[in-house]
Amino acid sequence: MGLNRRACLFVVCLLAGCGLAGCVEDYGGAAISQPAPPPFVRAEHACAALSAGKADVAAVKRDLAGLLGFVKEGIAVRYYKPHDASKAHMWDLLAGAKNLYSITHPNDQVEYVLVATIQVSDTRVAVSDRMYFDFVELEDHEVNLGERKEVTGNWDHRYDVIVQGVMQLSFENPEFAQCVAEELRFVQQTLRKAQQDELLNAFQPLVAQYRAMPAKPPVTEEQRKYIVQANIMIQKKEFARAIEFYAKALEVNPFSFPAAYYNMALISAQVGRYYAAVTYMKKYLLLVPEAEDARTAQDKIYEWEALGGAQ
Repeated sequence: MGLNRRACLFVVCLLAGCGLAGCVEDYGGAAISQPAPPPFVRAEHACAALSAGKADVAAVKRDLAGLLGFVKEGIAVRYYKPHDASKAHMWDLLAGAKNLYSITHPNDQVEYVLVATIQVSDTRVAVSDRMYFDFVELEDHEVNLGERKEVTGNWDHRYDVIVQGVMQLSFENPEFAQCVAEELRFVQQTLRKAQQDELLNAFQPLVAQYRAMPAKPPVTEEQRKYIVQANIMIQKKEFARAIEFYAKALEVNPFSFPAAYYNMALISAQVGRYYAAVTYMKKYLLLVPEAEDARTAQDKIYEWEALGGAQ
């Protein structure tokens, strides 16, 4: 029951904001047993060492566990993965949650959860047994940092760390939020680098086969159909479908149109999927390192690596 004075005032504000944010139910009296952490100092955490290359992924995960183990002012969580968000199922959703402050559930649908503790293990980041994401999911979901001008109800948690399509963590302290985002991105980059190496190693036999060909096969009529369809999807800005059509062209024959990888790289970068863009462009250069646009292709890789592609 040991809420400190600030937390008590915080809960009062949450309840007062019920009319603005829907209904807020307070659970702040449940097991708030940890002492308040010291003020956040960036230099004392792994995020400060990332740019200098002095942190490894295990150390970053441990630091994330320390950062999120107890946040006095709470962490506002919004969950995007498919789940039963109804109030009737909230306890199933929150089984295993620690230091729960409150739940916002307009129209009886759980929208936000305010917790003091997020549990970080070697494999996952979890609010509860059912509200979590595994680190491996970071391979396919971007991590973004944002600031909202408007806040939910009377909460001042405007600094968002968003794992797209998975979970949003919102904080009061902008430097704290930035540190969490940078550490998640570091874990993401480590995973993506390992995945990229695996994909490119698996691509090597095809590269050897292509280079051993005395004459490269021509583009077939079926491939031409898919290439034309991909190009029209680009004009319509339906980039995901364009990539699908280029992939179909490569399924017909992986050797006759290496430029498909170049085009898929450019499309991926257009929609901010820099990791995929780098992978596609590296495949292109493995196939045709002597291409006239090889210099441009390599420079694009450098550019996309800086923007978020694996290095």
